[in-house]
Amino acid sequence: METVLIYLLKVSGILTIFYLAYQAFLKRETFFSINRHFLISGIVTALLLPFVSFTNYIEIEATPINLVATQTTMATPILEVQAFNWAALLFGIYSAGLLIFSTKFIVQLLSLFKLIKRNKIAKQGKFYHVETHKNIAPFSFFNHIFYNPTMYSPSELSAILKHEKAHSSQWHSIDVILSYLVAIGTWMNPFSWLYQNKIKQNLEFLADESATKEVMSIKKYQYTLLKVSGNQFFTPIVNNFYNSLIKKRIVMLNKSKSNKRNILKIALILPILAIFLVSFNTKDVYIPIEYKNGVSLNTESTSEIIEITIDKNTTDKQLSEIKKDLAKKGVDFSYTVVHNSKNEITDISIDFTVKKENGKTVRSSSNFNNGDDPIDPIHIIYDEDTNSISMGSKKHMHKGIHKEIHIDTDEDSDKTIWVHADNEGDELKTIEIREENGKETIRVNGK
Repeated sequence: METVLIYLLKVSGILTIFYLAYQAFLKRETFFSINRHFLISGIVTALLLPFVSFTNYIEIEATPINLVATQTTMATPILEVQAFNWAALLFGIYSAGLLIFSTKFIVQLLSLFKLIKRNKIAKQGKFYHVETHKNIAPFSFFNHIFYNPTMYSPSELSAILKHEKAHSSQWHSIDVILSYLVAIGTWMNPFSWLYQNKIKQNLEFLADESATKEVMSIKKYQYTLLKVSGNQFFTPIVNNFYNSLIKKRIVMLNKSKSNKRNILKIALILPILAIFLVSFNTKDVYIPIEYKNGVSLNTESTSEIIEITIDKNTTDKQLSEIKKDLAKKGVDFSYTVVHNSKNEITDISIDFTVKKENGKTVRSSSNFNNGDDPIDPIHIIYDEDTNSISMGSKKHMHKGIHKEIHIDTDEDSDKTIWVHADNEGDELKTIEIREENGKETIRVNGK
């Protein structure tokens, strides 16, 4: 459910970016064919790009805590504070709107097929002329052209047919249907409907451009546009000869052709869009830096490194899935989490225990909070090769921030080692309890 909502938000965002780019740079140009490809590319990009993930690797300095294995395990109860599920509410509202608009679309298709079935059809070449007695503006749907022959003179009808044949020959119905379906799928985004409107508007400009190349008089063609403007259009999913943009169509018919140098705008727009869209779908992966004698090493290891990132928006469901996935790897991930009224995490206690093949375990526990504010992103890294666990936020990981970290040795060992930090920023304290000659000796930081 949340995955679907995130996908729809990304689709809406990308469509909005393309719409704003079109409005800013291309809508006044007469490169109608180029504009068509740009707008369709926007839809295809919006539908496919969210599935592509770009990875940005960020190196962070982390102070690993060397752990001594133990067979002792501690069960930490999971206390989850349930909050109102806003995602479920939003998904319910979205589903209701989707059902309404989808039903409307189906009704429009059925009415169109009904019109085809109940009227006379004459095939002329690759086109099907559907003559109707309804008082509607001429329109086309794929290779079917609909019109009322009694409403126009032969010259007017000839101009109308040239316009509609241009729509059919150039497969404009595909653009209209695709943009309408995307608008339905992202109905909550007003820019989706504006985007569909711009696609239909540009297709009318493109058909007018093609038709005026074949008519005897552009002036008479414009009069035909004005005459048809008094008729109602049939449905928004077809290419209507008349629409509410009649004034803009006439303006475009009389506008001088754009300078070919303006095509360079496309060369400027595309790289900017590419950079913006890549950053729009980039995932940050944090990699700890390893040092030897003060020099960073980039070594490869056959051992597995487990990385987890938890932020304020991590849901209970995602935490539960992390727990299940880690359990399959022999890792016990326990947590206690507190949310605020916005369902953001404000406090989380984490217990991270790894079971080794020899039956021993390594463990780290931490608590993260910002008072009443949401937590900063937390990064947990377990390196099987170095037998270390690092936990902390991105801005604090180089300090090794752990509010409480403890490690036990084997039960039959004669010593226990604790690693502890009371507050964020405090130096880590190593407390060693050793039994010597029947007496317990406690040493802090080796003293």
